[in-house]
Amino acid sequence: MTKQPYFKRYIGIDPSSVSTGWAILDSESRNKVTYIASGEIKLSNTLSFQEKLLKLNQELSQILQEYTPTHAAMEETFVNINPKTSLLLAQFRGSIALSISLFGLDLKIVEPRLVKKTISGSGAADKAQIQKMVKMLFPSVKITSNDQTDAIATAYTALVI
Repeated sequence: MTKQPYFKRYIGIDPSSVSTGWAILDSESRNKVTYIASGEIKLSNTLSFQEKLLKLNQELSQILQEYTPTHAAMEETFVNINPKTSLLLAQFRGSIALSISLFGLDLKIVEPRLVKKTISGSGAADKAQIQKMVKMLFPSVKITSNDQTDAIATAYTALVI
């Protein structure tokens, strides 16, 4: 009996109503993770709520079609002190989950503390520590935002846990 090769291509997503980070990572084993691409889906404040959801869905669909991931991951929602902000983010997360489902992928939800611990060794790591570790793991990455860094860290965590 031949053993099937281990190959996973994850899209990691850091949802936002303004700038959703995304990252594509490949893995041929748990010990070998390769950076493929990353970026942000920026949503202008001049767009209506529905226009933002549509643009997010369209751009995410293009990314999914271009990179054809085999798996998807997103951080669990952080419940903000402002319920309106938390509700808004939940709606964007729902749109992302729908896009991923329409592409035929299961969505792995990972806890933020697990992402921080996996990347930095500490579940209480701050944004600067996460960014530093992402740069160490993937030196070729040109970091442009915390959203991008968080998406890379989310995809990495999903691949190695």
